Amino acid sequence: MQKLAIIFVLFFHSLFLLSQENVNQIINFINSTEGINKGKWSFCLLDSNGRKITSYNDTALLTPASIVKVFTTSLALEELGPKFTFKTYLAINGSINSKGILIGDIIIVGGGDPTFASNRFGYTYNSIIEKWAQLIVSKGIKSVEGKIIIDDTLYAKPISNKYWADDDVGNYYGAAPSAFMFNENSYKVFFKKGLIGKKAELKEIIPSFGNVKIVNEVTYSNPNTGDNVIIFSHPLDSIVRLTGTIPANTDNFDVEGALPDAAATFVELLENNLRAKGIIINRNNILQKNKRIIIDSIVSPSLEEIILQTNVKSINIYAEAILKMVAYKKRGIASTEMGLSVFYNKMKYQSIDTSFIVLYDGNGLSRFNRVDAFEFAKYLNVYIKSKMMDIFYNTLPIAGESGGLKNICKEQAYIGRVHAKTGYMTNVRCFAGYIDTENKGRMSFCLMFNDYKCGSQKIKLLAEELFKTVIDMK
Repeated sequence: MQKLAIIFVLFFHSLFLLSQENVNQIINFINSTEGINKGKWSFCLLDSNGRKITSYNDTALLTPASIVKVFTTSLALEELGPKFTFKTYLAINGSINSKGILIGDIIIVGGGDPTFASNRFGYTYNSIIEKWAQLIVSKGIKSVEGKIIIDDTLYAKPISNKYWADDDVGNYYGAAPSAFMFNENSYKVFFKKGLIGKKAELKEIIPSFGNVKIVNEVTYSNPNTGDNVIIFSHPLDSIVRLTGTIPANTDNFDVEGALPDAAATFVELLENNLRAKGIIINRNNILQKNKRIIIDSIVSPSLEEIILQTNVKSINIYAEAILKMVAYKKRGIASTEMGLSVFYNKMKYQSIDTSFIVLYDGNGLSRFNRVDAFEFAKYLNVYIKSKMMDIFYNTLPIAGESGGLKNICKEQAYIGRVHAKTGYMTNVRCFAGYIDTENKGRMSFCLMFNDYKCGSQKIKLLAEELFKTVIDMK
């Protein structure tokens, strides 16, 4: 019986070594692939006990792109809880006289909600503005002596992260979070159709915003060339510059930018709606000592729902706003730096070496972010024991089904076996999450490619083969 037991141990050990060798063969193949071998890449695979199964270059500090959202969203679930919600309030102060004149202000109090007036969750800024305008009318208000004021003092002004590139912050994915946000702090520019080489003609901007000069340098290029427009602006800028190209002969082609001043734009839209209903905002400065009277509140979806969108759709402003709320709740100061401080402190208690995780934001937009594959995979492995693990796991993109993994591992045997966040920017492609293997249980991994000289499609195919080989491990 003892000899038989020894034979079984040796047999299964040989199967494990064979499976591991298959993974190592894929690693060697990736390492020798033209275009990859001229760049940098790293990989680390840990079993459910945190034991390293295999790795390559896993202590190299590489740019992680959007897989940074793994840190932010997993942290927020533990620190805020999955049922946490953001709230935005509509209030008035002052008194309404017999003529229906509000001797005071209309005040909108921002609560840091990145989903406020976003149609991603089934409601739009137009519907909210109409609802609030009707509420104001129902209070008997016929004119306002004061102003419509956005109270966004919960956070500092929406100053862009200094570690984000100038050619990112004017585009929708570079929108800066603030205590008051709406429509994800973004707008769309629509163009008329035109001829190749000619200057592109603006058709419409939605939502429209005044007091900002639009400098349009966009031209028409060949059909089917897609959106090659870069928008240059910063929060509170008075000038927005659009450069690059759009396809010729395409009517209503749209590009998306970051609103320079979301608060001012929302005030303008609400004022216009009230004016159409006969209510004038006189914009006088009113010295007001009366308390605010809240007349409505908008409650966000649950944090769990927001994080699902954050990870599957890779929404930068959501991740950054969530990190700031963690900072506010834990430290009383809503800043990216303070949120990262909360994260680093938590990692130290988990024996994660923070010297190998260097972050400047919570969404991965900064090219100054650096992480190594081993500490990343280790963090994911430690999180398996978290009470939030099941919820977090189900917010990650799923192989063959959703997000950046929708077109990876689509065969029936592999669908759903990888749950991982993906990250992408120019010459950067990354994956981090969990692989459910055939016989070795759930493994945590991090896979990063930087400075490669081949197409992203080749990276996807190589990652897919690696995932499949790990899934098939015996």
